[in-house]
Amino acid sequence: MFHLSLLSAAIWGSLGDRASQLLANIGLANIGLANIGLVNIGLANIGLANIEQSSETRLTLMKALTQRGVQWIAHLFQAMGEQFQRVIATSTQQMQTLEQTWENAIASVIFTPALWQIGLYWLLLLMMVVGFIGSFVPILPGVALVLLAVIIWGVITGFSGIVWPLVVAIVAFVLSIAVDNLAGLIGAQKAGASRW
Repeated sequence: MFHLSLLSAAIWGSLGDRASQLLANIGLANIGLANIGLVNIGLANIGLANIEQSSETRLTLMKALTQRGVQWIAHLFQAMGEQFQRVIATSTQQMQTLEQTWENAIASVIFTPALWQIGLYWLLLLMMVVGFIGSFVPILPGVALVLLAVIIWGVITGFSGIVWPLVVAIVAFVLSIAVDNLAGLIGAQKAGASRW
């Protein structure tokens, strides 16, 4: 508060020889002007220590201080804007890097052949087991499910090394249909069904 009242007395009040001498002796940096940047805007060039008491000199001083203050405020806002732009650019770059990292991680999991082939292998193996059980349990699909699993695996692997299992699955499917039909006919005859 002492610094502001001293500056106020220097600018607005009457400056006697003693006040001029005091300002010259303590320097502008000691009254807090260095902290707000007024030393850098040219108060030393105004000649604050040699101000006369005339209103014209005070008016000139006020104009100079106002002009320099506006310049300082404009410079301050420009510096803040530049700093804000740097922060935005840095955070944008960091977000893009993070996004790219996530995309690479997801792509490496999805497009790694070993991982999805292992999952598909177990799914198709489960389909085959359910199809085998379905041959004995009427609620579940039978050999058709096994054949479907073999065909899907063949499509995925390009039918390399799966030709014989596919042939066996097709033959088993045809035989299961034939046995199912024959079992139905034989069972119907034993139960006393009539011919159509």
